[in-house]
Amino acid sequence: MVKLFCAIIGVVGGTFGVDIDDAESVFALKKAIKAKKPNALKDVNANNLQLFLAKKSTEWLKSTDLLRMRKRDRR
Repeated sequence: MVKLFCAIIGVVGGTFGVDIDDAESVFALKKAIKAKKPNALKDVNANNLQLFLAKKSTEWLKSTDLLRMRKRDRR
């Protein structure tokens, strides 16, 4: 069993943890994420969730990295 920390970008209170067996599939993880935040993800099919690893090399991304990525997406 592993605990993954998740964030829904742009949602207040959108950070949370999900416990999942390390042998489970990515789809099982998506279903667990949707089950953990059913209101925030009510209009999203679990199959359509996009998951991103928040690491670069061996370091976790910082909030400034997120801001830079969001800025690029707006162009």
